[in-house]
Amino acid sequence: MTVMDRILGRKQNTVAAPLFHMTTRSYDDRTIHICGRTGDPYYDSIAGDHTNDEFDRLLSKTLQPGSVVLDVGANVGFMAAIAASHGATVYSFEPSPSVYPCLVETTKANLPNKINPVQMAVGSEIGSIGFFDYAFSASVSHVESRGTLSDNPSNMSVPMTTLDVFVKEKGIYRVDLIKIDVEGFELDVLKGALETISEMKPAAFVEFNSFTMIAFRDINPRVLLGLLLETFPYVYSLGGEGIKLVRNETEQRVFLHGNLVLHGCVDDLYCSFKPLA
Repeated sequence: MTVMDRILGRKQNTVAAPLFHMTTRSYDDRTIHICGRTGDPYYDSIAGDHTNDEFDRLLSKTLQPGSVVLDVGANVGFMAAIAASHGATVYSFEPSPSVYPCLVETTKANLPNKINPVQMAVGSEIGSIGFFDYAFSASVSHVESRGTLSDNPSNMSVPMTTLDVFVKEKGIYRVDLIKIDVEGFELDVLKGALETISEMKPAAFVEFNSFTMIAFRDINPRVLLGLLLETFPYVYSLGGEGIKLVRNETEQRVFLHGNLVLHGCVDDLYCSFKPLA
C-alpha cells in the first residue's frame, strides 16, 4: 500500500471496482442525472454537495443555447451535464478507462445530442502520456510527469491532444467556456489552447490546486496564475470569501496566501474577457 493509499484510507486495487450507480441533482427547473461508482468520494459527495451551485450560476451568465464548452477533466460528467442543461454543446475529455464509461452513461442519461465524450488527455502537445488510473477514486487519477513526487506510478499510456488541434480538426467555430480540472496539469492544457482563447475569447473555469501543481507537475503555482493574468483581462477567485478580482501583486499575494494556508491548496478561478455583472 502506498503512502497516498494510507492518507486517503483506500484499499489497494485488488478487488473489482464498485458497480455503477445513478443519482440526480436539480437546479431551478432543470434536473440532471449523474452516473458514477458508489464508494468514489467525489461521486458520493454529489448528491448532497452544493459547492457546484456557484458554477451553475456562473454558467447561467456565460452560456446560452448554441454555446460551446470544452470540458477538460470531465470525470463522471457532472459539469458537462450542468453545461448541457443550459443549452450548450459540450466536448468532454476524460482519459481514464475506469471513469470514462460513467461519463458515457451520464451523457446517455441527459442530453446525448449535446454532450460529446472524448477519451483523451489534453495538454500542450499531441502524442501520448503516462497516466495513473484509480477506479476507486476517479479524482485521484492523474497524468504522470517524470521527476515528480507522485507515489502512484503510471499504470498505462493514454493518447493526448491539444485544444487548439482538436478545435481545428473538428471545425469548431466558437468556444464560449473552457473548464480545466486536471490535477496539476492545468498549465499544459492552457498552453495548448492559447490560439483558441486568443481567437474565440472564451471564459475559463480553472481549478487552482497548488499541491498537485507542485507535487505532480513540479511547477510553481505562480506560473499558472501569471499565465492566466496575461491571457485574460479578468481573473476572479471563487473562494469562501466570495467572488474577488485578482489583479495586482497585492491581490495575487492575498489569493496565494488564502490558497496555500486557508483553503487546503484548492480554489476555483473564473477567467474572462468581460467583467462579471
